[in-house]
Amino acid sequence: MCRLIRPISILPLALIGLVFGFPASVSAQPPAAGAAELESADDAQAATAETAEAVEAADAERIAFFEAKIRPVLIEHCYSCHAADTDQEGGLLLDSREGWLAGGDSGKAIVPGDAEASRVFRVIAGTDADLEMPPDGRLPAAVIEDFRRWIETGAADPRDGDPAVAAKKATHEIDWESARKHWAYRPLSVALPEGIEPPAELADWSNGPIDDFVMAGLRERNFRPSPRAGRATLLRRLSVDLRGVSPTPEEVLNFLDAPDEESAYERYVDAWLASPDFAQRFARHWLDVSRYAESVTLRGLVQAEAWRFRDYMIDAIAQDRSWKELFREQIAGDLIEFDTEEAARRARVAVTFLCMGDMNLENQQKRELEMDFIDEQLDTLGRGMLGQTLSCARCHDHKFDPIPTNDYYALAGILHGSVGIEHANVSRWVENPLPLEPAEEARYAGLAKELEQVKAELVVIKKKVDGVAPPPPQTVSSSSLPGFVVDNVAARRIGQWQESEHTKPFVDAGYLHDDNAGKGEKSLTFEPQDLPPGRYELRISYCAGTNRTTRAKVTVFHADGETDVTVNQRTRPAIDGLWDSLGKFRFEPGGQAFVMLSNEGSDGHVIGDAVHFLPLESSENRSAADSQVAKGSAASEPDAESQSEIAAWKKTQQELTARQAALQKQLAQRPKAMGLRPRADAGDLPVHIRGSIHQLGDPAPRGVLQVIAGDDAAFEIPAGSCGRLELADWIASDDNPLTARVLVNRIWLWVMGEGLVRTPDNFGTTGQSPTHPELLDWLTDRFIRDGWSLQRLVKQIVMSETYRQSSISPAAGDPRLTSDPDNRSWWRSDRKPLSAEALRDSVLAISGELEPLLGGSTIKPGTAADYGYKHNELVRSIYLPVFRNALPELLETFNYTDTGSVTGRRQRGIVAQQALATLNHPWFAARAKSAAEANRLAVGDDPDKQIQHAFLQTLGRLPDATELTAAREYHDELLREDEGKAADATRALTEIYRGLFATAEFRWPD
Repeated sequence: MCRLIRPISILPLALIGLVFGFPASVSAQPPAAGAAELESADDAQAATAETAEAVEAADAERIAFFEAKIRPVLIEHCYSCHAADTDQEGGLLLDSREGWLAGGDSGKAIVPGDAEASRVFRVIAGTDADLEMPPDGRLPAAVIEDFRRWIETGAADPRDGDPAVAAKKATHEIDWESARKHWAYRPLSVALPEGIEPPAELADWSNGPIDDFVMAGLRERNFRPSPRAGRATLLRRLSVDLRGVSPTPEEVLNFLDAPDEESAYERYVDAWLASPDFAQRFARHWLDVSRYAESVTLRGLVQAEAWRFRDYMIDAIAQDRSWKELFREQIAGDLIEFDTEEAARRARVAVTFLCMGDMNLENQQKRELEMDFIDEQLDTLGRGMLGQTLSCARCHDHKFDPIPTNDYYALAGILHGSVGIEHANVSRWVENPLPLEPAEEARYAGLAKELEQVKAELVVIKKKVDGVAPPPPQTVSSSSLPGFVVDNVAARRIGQWQESEHTKPFVDAGYLHDDNAGKGEKSLTFEPQDLPPGRYELRISYCAGTNRTTRAKVTVFHADGETDVTVNQRTRPAIDGLWDSLGKFRFEPGGQAFVMLSNEGSDGHVIGDAVHFLPLESSENRSAADSQVAKGSAASEPDAESQSEIAAWKKTQQELTARQAALQKQLAQRPKAMGLRPRADAGDLPVHIRGSIHQLGDPAPRGVLQVIAGDDAAFEIPAGSCGRLELADWIASDDNPLTARVLVNRIWLWVMGEGLVRTPDNFGTTGQSPTHPELLDWLTDRFIRDGWSLQRLVKQIVMSETYRQSSISPAAGDPRLTSDPDNRSWWRSDRKPLSAEALRDSVLAISGELEPLLGGSTIKPGTAADYGYKHNELVRSIYLPVFRNALPELLETFNYTDTGSVTGRRQRGIVAQQALATLNHPWFAARAKSAAEANRLAVGDDPDKQIQHAFLQTLGRLPDATELTAAREYHDELLREDEGKAADATRALTEIYRGLFATAEFRWPD
């Protein structure tokens, strides 16, 4: 924490109140109209305390996390020894909540809220002094972290009672007729409210059906709506909700002076809906749901093409494209036929939606990894588009909702028909080339054809130079060597590696070194393409030196397992001064065949050059040939003509090698996107008993949820199809009661601050019911009839009187406050905090430093891993790289999204650190200084005008008399302090901006 620039104790009382949220006036009288204030004490308590409904929703989320992340691991690794039908080793049962609560022979197994005090956690994390579990090997770090999170958040576990009884219950038949009566599974019911009789003074309050539905609910409870918010308050609310930035002083003043508030308000609505800011703001909302990120947590691997999905969403919202089509594209855009390359390219990018999960790509159980990948896709589709916690049915029938395990594997079978991960020691996501215009396609096709010709010529020239004894090597062309050579340019890099040609010899165009830094964080994986099965001698090349490591860690992954070899890179390699042998190994078709060089435990620079896979027969023949060449050399030297011919061959070989590298580099520049590829063995998946890849049951015919589709749940999938297009059509159907309802509820939440259903990711039986079910169905029906248009629905909401109500709470004792503190009746506007992005972007806009940017990657060139990444861009926050291990510090401070899973509603933490960060952080100080400088240029040297301008920029209103006096006194005091000093002329105004940035009113608009 940076020290305060100026002690808070000498700030004027009015400004202290602004910062920490209490009224400027300390008298018993209410503050003057327009003064910055938080809501009443009763309402503040209501805003900061979790209500019963919120606790219930949080419990549902924690149970969903247990079902998706914890139960499958317990089944896979623990039930064989710690279940009711086993020997119960150590007296511990882990197949029920009662079991781990009772503990085992060694005492408590799990202490909810305290992972380190929980022995189960310690033994799986490897920190227990006496025991480490499971016996079949340590769990991945990501899984261990899941257990930590589960325990720290209370160890939610729905497995009540005797496991045997629970198992018997799990086999009961679902009463489908009863299940389909749940409000979310029923077809839309559309009817306008009738018989509303508001008080006479509110007869003209309604501005359309939204207000009619809300008024009907208010009258049932004998409530009254709140008055309309003041003009300045309303305009700032609208600007932040639609654009994600504060209105400009000119916009505020023009609205205040407009003779007709209604028409002026609608003009702002229309203009801002059409602005790029609106598209950026609302695209960010969907990115939260999409768990958008540009790296994976494991090793910080950077997903360099993920940004295309962000730009896809921004462009789609700017064009107000139908969300029905957006959903179809995000599920199956690569399978839809289009008339233009642009549309096809756009849809290919959309499929990135299914590929951004934060997976444990190091998992060596590749089949398990594939099923985890599919489970993550289903969780995102389920919670994101359908509001259903599908992952809870992976190991058993859903405990609460009518989703049997068979339905889970019916859906999983569809997704299994496409490949999203390419396997290696560290597996990797798939990237596909994007469709191009015909001319560009022809250019790349020509490059590919030329590359094949160059490769063929290299094969011919290699045969010519074979058997010719080379001079002492300086650089060696990989194409001149028998067998298969993987050079460092083709190696998969983890961490930052430096390129060098400083020390010879080396293979091809140079080598890599780890800069003797980041020990244990860097590795190179050398994997040949299409290696024929057989036995090979493996050799590794490096250039020796006194600053090299004596213990380079090399791991060979082969048909018989893994072999670790330590290489001393300070000593000259034994073979031709370039190669050291790693040994002889066997490789099988489809099996692992790669070499990983790591800087873990190294004591100097680690050199990564090339790995040579030399077939043993070729190795023996080559040794014999080398021997014959050596003998021939001793007898006689080649004549001049032969030497000239050999030199010409080698020159040609070098030229071809260089051309090959250039062509490969050009082809690598072809635009790509994260995506999926067809799976050769697409078909129905068997049910995985208890979620285990080792216990397979009967195949589940591919299809969708029976509770919605009924007898039509099983798809008739054409031969050669994976079924994803059919799934997309079912999800994005006007007749699906879930999809449009879930989306409409999200849009209401994005505008209003809370959803009509306050568990936006869970429309199942453990989620909350809608506050206004008839309104939700009416809006959904209207949304469908309007072509799934986001802009039309948003305009309808913000034009309502419900949206335009004041957020200020009434006096203590008001029945609305005591009986409906959560505002479920919508008797007032919900007071919403600025999102992390809106706060940062507003500050940049006020300072005049917000850099215009409309797309593209903003990742710094050469970034291979996200660890320690420094964010110093001044672009809109949506364009900052979203790195899971290196999120921007300021965004994290102000309740940024969880990039690891679907986030339908962000947390609303209110902590003192947020106000203190705005006061103390150097970033805010720099922005305040820039804002002060721009202010002086805009309004001149009159301090009162400067202060008024600052209030208009930050709070969207003019200061009242008390605030203006207090700010002016503070300003003048700072000027007096600086008198006679070589002080910054804008220091006093800078401090005013810093105080305003830190106010509760700036961070929580009315």
